[in-house]
Amino acid sequence: MRIGEFAKMNSTTIDTVRHYMSLNLIFPEKKHSQYDFDNRCQSDFDDILRFKTLGFSLQEIQTFMAFKRIGRLSGYEKSLYYQSLFEQRLSELDLQIQTLTDSKELLASEISTLKSTSFPTRPFGVPLSCLSLVICPKCGGNMMLDRAQVKMQQVVNGLLVCPCGENLTISDGILIAQGAKKQPHYFQSDITDVYLDEYIEKTDPDYLTHLYKTFEWGYKNIPLADFQDSTFLEIGIGHGFFLRYCFEKMHPSIRYVAVDHDIDKLKWLSYRLSRTPMPFDIMLIACDFTTIPLRNQSIDLLLDISGSSNYAFDHTEFLLPQLLKYMKTQAPLLSGYLLFENFGKQSKISPEYRPNFRLTPVLESLKSLGFEEQLSYRSDFVHKGGVYENFFTDGERVFSYLYYGVRNEPL
Repeated sequence: MRIGEFAKMNSTTIDTVRHYMSLNLIFPEKKHSQYDFDNRCQSDFDDILRFKTLGFSLQEIQTFMAFKRIGRLSGYEKSLYYQSLFEQRLSELDLQIQTLTDSKELLASEISTLKSTSFPTRPFGVPLSCLSLVICPKCGGNMMLDRAQVKMQQVVNGLLVCPCGENLTISDGILIAQGAKKQPHYFQSDITDVYLDEYIEKTDPDYLTHLYKTFEWGYKNIPLADFQDSTFLEIGIGHGFFLRYCFEKMHPSIRYVAVDHDIDKLKWLSYRLSRTPMPFDIMLIACDFTTIPLRNQSIDLLLDISGSSNYAFDHTEFLLPQLLKYMKTQAPLLSGYLLFENFGKQSKISPEYRPNFRLTPVLESLKSLGFEEQLSYRSDFVHKGGVYENFFTDGERVFSYLYYGVRNEPL
């Protein structure tokens, strides 16, 4: 019979039969450019299935079939041979079962330990220590706390009011100002779910490695620990990857202000921070990057890890000039940029936005603003991102550039 009929009769696929043929497990005779499968092929196929059911690999089955064909074992010899094989396999299975049983017990113990472990939690809110940084976005005046729910020096809910009539809301520990939005998300889970599993599973491994190497270089080389009694401002914090990666290196005396226009991302982050308290005060602000209600000259270190690149997807202007007013004279800048070595014909980046995704224009912009590079890191190229990092197309080469510089002259 022909290969299709043989495969159908054995409830398998033609590809499987051809695979067995390539391993010399089945030897059909070729007649007139067609393979003919006879009873001997059927006997070999039955033996393959039998041995696979018993847990033997195809490589092991190749050896068994050689004994069957070359040795031409008698019934007695075959019985002794198979008995020896099966006893050896049974011993191996007993050992595997014991190993799996031991592993199962260890896993059960680990799960029990994790379930019984308690982690300190605290209410998350706007720290009272950070309120002095906030000004009225309308008139620039001081704001007063009103109708506040305060727990452990954290304002969980309340209002900041200005004599000019402008109010800012603090809701679920997040300061909400102009430009705050609810963005559509790929993830359908609520804020109590851990979405990171899904992100990691659906993001290209090379992209994740690229992300890790960039953060690791920053952790090891940027002098974050040197800043004491200082105020940090991170633009576009998102889910807080950089903060949660590097917080152990930051001094407990700092104040950390983090801004994102996406309220839901900040809610997710605040939930995590309430269960993994940081050693320093953190204020989350939901607002547009260009209208942050903070005092001028109040920031000792600006962290622009992904803010400028995210901003550049929808704006032609470079974001940083609009942030300089918040920085103290000679305050350092730590910025991270997603950059393109080339743009494809089907690029998702429109031509008018591309200068802020090229290294030379970005460096020129930084230099024109008075920044002098102290340290920098350029990652390897990545070619794929995955479901959630789909901002580039096939053929485009993307890399990260981490920049640490100081502004020498006030502008």
